[in-house]
Amino acid sequence: MIHLTKLFSDEVSLNVAADLSRRTALRTGLGLSAGLATPPGARAATIMNGVVVGKNGWLFLAFDDPRQASSARLGQVTKIINDAVGLIRARGIECAILVAPAKARVYPEFLPEDWTFSPEAAQRYGLAVEGLRAGGAVVPDLAQVFAAQRRSAPGEALYFRNDIHWTPAAAELAATDLVAQLSPRLRLPPSRAPGTRLGERVQMPGTENDLLNLLPAPERSKYQVEPFLVRRPLAAAGRDALVQDDAADVAVVGNSFAQPKYNLAPMISSLLNRPVSLSWENHLKGPYRVLLDYLRGAGFKRHRPKLIVWNIIEQDFGLLPSDGRAFPNNAIPADEFLSGIGQALA
Repeated sequence: MIHLTKLFSDEVSLNVAADLSRRTALRTGLGLSAGLATPPGARAATIMNGVVVGKNGWLFLAFDDPRQASSARLGQVTKIINDAVGLIRARGIECAILVAPAKARVYPEFLPEDWTFSPEAAQRYGLAVEGLRAGGAVVPDLAQVFAAQRRSAPGEALYFRNDIHWTPAAAELAATDLVAQLSPRLRLPPSRAPGTRLGERVQMPGTENDLLNLLPAPERSKYQVEPFLVRRPLAAAGRDALVQDDAADVAVVGNSFAQPKYNLAPMISSLLNRPVSLSWENHLKGPYRVLLDYLRGAGFKRHRPKLIVWNIIEQDFGLLPSDGRAFPNNAIPADEFLSGIGQALA
């Protein structure tokens, strides 16, 4: 597990240039925008280095293309995830899955004119949640949560205009809905240590937005790096607010959406009033390898948690663990992934 010493660093979580340029070069293989017809009367989207220019200053990732999705692939991925969850739960560890909705789903009105959701893509998130719940995991429907928040607080940003990630406000909403669903199902014993204490929201200056990094310099100058609001963790008992030691019996495992600056794990810790450990990697590693590495790690062997919160993104439901184009150097056959989990838990 990663010890958190720079809770609000300005590091970009992804190796964005490598990741996104690879995805752009492999559009056809990853089910992106290559070869798709433009609807009559709609202007074709402008795409530069994998960045799609939306409306009103919004930028999207080409990987976020809402026109394509595969129901067959969705079923395959859901089964693999459910099999992994089944193995973990069989060892007495509860599982929750936080599926971050695609930015295009949350803010469809800012998509280019020719980027309209296909019927399969429109249903993908809801079917994924339904399928994962059938596997026994606690799975909040964050697409519904975010849609409700946009109606009640339309001025609150849930995703950055010029970045692929959600904002701390969205991560905190996800944590809040997760804990609300966990409460009637999970009975955790009293904790030896308190959870993270969070202060009032403060504005943090923006230093970098990952999609801007990919734009040519003349285009980049048209956009501004965005500041964001976040509740800063307050120091407790002279140590870091988010405890990363053997006191934690809840573990968050995921991608860059779970990185500390978005406050996902700190908010879960605050709401549960107990330490929460965090293990995250950039998306090139893939959700399968990240989970497997965590279960094989020394921290898990020393102190098994009672709950694992697995953070993945909606677009992962189009990617099998063996997809070497999406997860270079980290692809793994599905059966090897599952057998690895079984061995790590044994």
